[in-house]
Amino acid sequence: MTASGRQRRIEVILAGLQAKLPFIASNGAIITDLRQEGGMLVTVFANGKTVETPLAALLACDAAVPISLE
Repeated sequence: MTASGRQRRIEVILAGLQAKLPFIASNGAIITDLRQEGGMLVTVFANGKTVETPLAALLACDAAVPISLE
């Protein structure tokens, strides 16, 4: 896979996860925002904290159920 193809795939994965925001991750964290920082790292805003995490760690969230924070 080329670098541009890999970047496009990352963008598609993130867009899918962002469409579900906010959601509860498998570890119970409430994910309220996701942003790509470059490469395979993603900044995750969860439970009032900001954490950089590998994109691969978020792939398990693909089955996450969106929630309402209202």
